[in-house]
Parts: sequence; structure tokens; C-alpha cells
Amino acid sequence: MTQSKTNNTTEKNNKSWSVQVSLTGLSFLGPGQPKDALYLSEQFPVSTTAQGLTQFLDQFWGRQREMLNIQGDQTIRLVHQSSWYTVVPKDVFDPSRGLDYLKFNTHLLDNDLVAFDTIDALDLVVVYLPFTNVNNWFFERFGSFTYEHSTSVLLRHLLGQNMVNQAQAMIYLHQDHFDLIVWQSKKLLMCNTYSFQTPEDVLYYLLFGFEQFDLNPEQVPVYLGGTATERGELFDLLYQFVRDVTYYSKAPRPIHNLAQYQELPLQCISQ
Repeated sequence: MTQSKTNNTTEKNNKSWSVQVSLTGLSFLGPGQPKDALYLSEQFPVSTTAQGLTQFLDQFWGRQREMLNIQGDQTIRLVHQSSWYTVVPKDVFDPSRGLDYLKFNTHLLDNDLVAFDTIDALDLVVVYLPFTNVNNWFFERFGSFTYEHSTSVLLRHLLGQNMVNQAQAMIYLHQDHFDLIVWQSKKLLMCNTYSFQTPEDVLYYLLFGFEQFDLNPEQVPVYLGGTATERGELFDLLYQFVRDVTYYSKAPRPIHNLAQYQELPLQCISQ
């Protein structure tokens, strides 16, 4: 099964809640300006399952319902963050073959629902498995809402910047995996998600990706985001092999008390 979805623009809406869910945590960002918007998040002790995710949502909602206080006239924009995705050029994408795009990198079941985000400005389609039970959870409580994959959000933001025509890379860390995106101007060179246990794992995949596209680590800027620790072990290791390593600083809507490079997809959908 394939669900068609198009998310090409981000409209500023002061009544919009932004939510991100993953197997390692969840985050809510309320309406308002950055300094007065309510931000609540929870990181799970260990990675859960798609089925277990709704249990965490139930528990989180039970504790924070009065604090969140989501009103009926407020909209919800939901981001699914997972490794169950792939990116397809728009001109070769066939919506009737959704599962075929995922079968080589994702464990699939016969009843899986495949969704896709069309990014017209980049001529790309992100094909993915949404957390269907999470969508049902939100629909039962709040009615209609919109959703997309975190990769769609990052690609739209990163490749949509007015940047110089040179290759660049983003390492966006999560609790036990990271997204690696490499692009040049509006051309996507590489986009994948890898599991990792040590900083050396991250360095390996980065240098391997550079090698595939004949990119020189001395010349490609690398940005860190997500759960990366300021001047942490990963930064120090990368700096031994990559000339230009920085924490991402072009966030669209920094969240109060968080670094600019943290919760980037949540910031992007909150504009």
C-alpha cells in the first residue's frame, strides 16, 4: 500500500504544534516565539519498537497532557524519524511500486503502508514507512494532521539554502544511529542512515562516502547536528581527518535553551 503525500512548503502558523517521533525518543514544540514556545521531549532508555512507541506516547501524554494543552483550533505537524526510507529521483518514481524501493534496505511486511513526500523544488521523492500506529494515535485524539519524514525536512532545508557551489556534508546524530547527507548546491549526492556505536563508526562511513564521490576531506565542510556533543569525542576525531568541521549554525528557528544544531527537523517544521 502506498500513500501519496506532498509537502513542498512550510507555512508560518502560530497555532501549529510540531512533533517528532522516533524509536529512541519524542519531542513536542508548541506555538509561539522561540523563547516562549513550550518544548517537551523524552529520550527512551533503549530503542523501542514501532508497537512500543505508542506505549511511550500514552505514558508521555498521561504525564504532560495538562502542560501540552493542545486546543481544537491548533494544527499538528508530525515528523517520523527512522531509517526506513530511501530517496528516489522524481522523474523515475512510480507510486505504484512503493514497496519495491524499500525492499533492499528495510524489513517489510505484507501489510506495510508506504508513504512518500514529494519535494518538487529538488525533484526528489522520499519513500518511507510511517509509524502507522502513531498516526492512528494522533488521529484518534486530535483529528486531522499532516506528517512527513525527517529526511524530507532536512533535505528541503539543507539543499534549499543559498550556499556556494561546493560539496558539503551533514552528520545528524541520533541516539544509536545517524543521518549522513552529502550535497552540492541543489544536487543530492548521498543520503543514508547508519547505526553506530563509536565515533570511529561515524568517521568510517563519512570517509567511505567521500571516497565514493571522489571528495577530498580537506575541502568538504562537514556540519554536525542532532545529539552531537559540543567539542566532544566525535568532533575531536573528525577534526583529525576533515579540515572543516563545525556545528550547524543556520537553524531556522532555534529552540530556547537548546543549541542551534539540535532538533533541526522540529525547528524547520515550526517556521
